[in-house]
Amino acid sequence: MIHVRQKIYKSHKGKEKGDCLRACVASILHKQLEDVPHFIQEEPKNWKTLLYKYMASQGYRIFTSKRHSRGFNIACGPPIGCTRYEALHAVVASGNRVVWSPNFMPIRYAEYYHNISKVRSSERKYNEQESSYEE
Repeated sequence: MIHVRQKIYKSHKGKEKGDCLRACVASILHKQLEDVPHFIQEEPKNWKTLLYKYMASQGYRIFTSKRHSRGFNIACGPPIGCTRYEALHAVVASGNRVVWSPNFMPIRYAEYYHNISKVRSSERKYNEQESSYEE
């Protein structure tokens, strides 16, 4: 993992979405921020589908859960000083331990995790129509 900082912070008027999720993905994949889509800005209603497709194209499986898995995951929750209705922030975690915050702001607690694992080429194939993996 490398440390990639986010460049866009949530605007107070709500028009621009922060790119902490994008920075977390870039950190885990060892990429520059500009080489990763800004999922939430590009697809506000379908950002999770875009995230899953992108990760699959990079050879990773991702699933969202209230529980963390081993290895790297992206923990999402309200930052310190905010309620979940005001803002959510994404950080990189290893298991349940935060190892990188793209804007150095900690989260109060993890509301959910995007668990990430490497896909072996013989293991599964991504089904784009259903936005899921199949055997």
